[in-house]
Amino acid sequence: MRTEHLLISITGLLLGFCMFFGGLFFFLMGSFPQWRRFFDFKAFAPMGLVFMFTGLIFLTLLYFLSRRRYLRLRVEGVSIDKRAIEQVVDRALQPIFPGTVVATDVIVRGKRKLEILADIPYPSEEKMTVIENTLKESLSTQLGYHDGFTFNIGLNQ
Repeated sequence: MRTEHLLISITGLLLGFCMFFGGLFFFLMGSFPQWRRFFDFKAFAPMGLVFMFTGLIFLTLLYFLSRRRYLRLRVEGVSIDKRAIEQVVDRALQPIFPGTVVATDVIVRGKRKLEILADIPYPSEEKMTVIENTLKESLSTQLGYHDGFTFNIGLNQ
């Protein structure tokens, strides 16, 4: 998950769990005999079920809406400093997408495995070839990284 979506996701999770557990509390309120004399269980049980159901729906929607679609490409032929790689990737993608801010992230996996994430509009086949070649050439010439890398695109709709 990217850092800019973290606050929204945490807020949504807290809201969903509060609604669910609040509904569970209202639903189970009639199970406690010491509370029965203070509260009318018949009024709180349906409200508790509604809150529980709403919380479950909210958590389910949050899960499905936060999932992202990625187009995964395996590029062959292209030592790892994450900040340097992020700068190289940003500089390589800027001329291809002028006037737009391309959100990128670089993940270093295992032994010399590199994964590049980018949120860009849906590219054509020709543009994908240009992106692949530009990234391969930039990583090779500027960093001396000649191993393969995985390029994932979060498709903006």
